[in-house]
Amino acid sequence: MVAKIEDIAWEPEAFEKTWIACNEKIITEIMADKDIEQIKQEVRQKGQVTAEHKDQFIRKVNEIKNKHIAADFGEVGSDTYHLFLKSWEHWLKLRGKDRPKPENMFEENIGHLLYGSTPDPDLFLKDFDLYADTN
Repeated sequence: MVAKIEDIAWEPEAFEKTWIACNEKIITEIMADKDIEQIKQEVRQKGQVTAEHKDQFIRKVNEIKNKHIAADFGEVGSDTYHLFLKSWEHWLKLRGKDRPKPENMFEENIGHLLYGSTPDPDLFLKDFDLYADTN
């Protein structure tokens, strides 16, 4: 369900909670995605992450990320999406730089998304195991 303008937090603390929750959903879906799992299997077979693997991974992550952002904050160009961008920029200036160091790979990957990036393909495709890294 897309948020209404009045539902999108401007206050940095409230926005941070909403934004982290969105990114947790993104990482969880990335971990379960069959296309990404196929890329991981190819990496295991070849023993290395190729430029093609990185490109496929980044495209798929961006697709999943954009889907969740649209669901939570509205489609690109909408009023709610513009408010989301303003809230994100405001959060980044005030609180984004003071985040604690991640304790595991799950948090590390969320951190990449929080700042507008994608998880590191080399680490994610080679080593990231959701169940080992969050327990």
